[in-house]
Amino acid sequence: MKVEQIVQQEYKSQTLIMDTAYQTAAVAMVAKLLGFTPIRASIRPGESAIDFEPGESLPWQTAVIVKLAGGCGLRKWTGETLKDFGPDEDRLAARRMVERATPDADAADAEFKILDARAAHLVETNWKAIGCFAMHLLEEENLKFEALEGALDEMLAHAKTLN
Repeated sequence: MKVEQIVQQEYKSQTLIMDTAYQTAAVAMVAKLLGFTPIRASIRPGESAIDFEPGESLPWQTAVIVKLAGGCGLRKWTGETLKDFGPDEDRLAARRMVERATPDADAADAEFKILDARAAHLVETNWKAIGCFAMHLLEEENLKFEALEGALDEMLAHAKTLN
């Protein structure tokens, strides 16, 4: 393998890790802002995820906003538009959740647009805290329980000092 290929692979790997950190940070931060604290956040390859308390469920509108927040964060981080980015699994799943809860197609479309705008607004207005948390995730890779909740609170407080 040529040095150039190795450098390209490393760049792609680092880009994926950064993208995952920002996507995960956006989901965790928006969930926290909506009153729901995740119990684990990880960006480790093969296990990147956010886990919530087993058995605890969000109102469907909140679940949709949280699901959309990851894509909003990723697009904000990469600078891509939704058109550039294309549909993602979470966005499609969020759309299906709205359609199940709102059987009328026009009403579902309107509701989805409102919830999508809410997710984008939460990401935009809390971008500094999301960025701080993404950097924290890059350092720690995996956070659980109190460490996760403490880090989210700390990043929100720190972001307020940056304004």
